[in-house]
Amino acid sequence: MAPHQTSTTEKIPCNKCKADNAAERKRCRTCGAHLYVFCKTCKHKVARFLDACATCQSPLHSDSASEKGIVTKIKRRVPQFIFILIIILFLGYMFEMF
Repeated sequence: MAPHQTSTTEKIPCNKCKADNAAERKRCRTCGAHLYVFCKTCKHKVARFLDACATCQSPLHSDSASEKGIVTKIKRRVPQFIFILIIILFLGYMFEMF
């Protein structure tokens, strides 16, 4: 069996929620995350929880990708924080008037 192929009895952990899944599944049975990625170098299907391709040893995940995820999460929250800040300032102004 080639290194990038999996057997039907093998369990693949989800990289997101850590649940065990049957190797033939494409998505996690618990959270729906993709269980496999394709290597950008050799195009083989590789389990997402691995750090490097099992065939060509190319890294699958870069540090910039994980940093980008954090930045994206922060950017999504900025409008919520601004809204809350406006409400707090408005309420503070209103209570000073009384």
